[in-house]
Amino acid sequence: MLDKIKKLENIEGLGLIIFCGIVIMLGPIAKILAWLGLAYGAWKLWQGFKN
Repeated sequence: MLDKIKKLENIEGLGLIIFCGIVIMLGPIAKILAWLGLAYGAWKLWQGFKN
């Protein structure tokens, strides 16, 4: 499990999820873009776990 987390794709996806989650909570202006980023980050994280 730790080997999977260390992969760049997983770190990138997790970073996008955290960043976009903060934007969603604090900035209604960027809400649509943040949701798209959150979905993309989750997809990148999922792709990292699948490989």
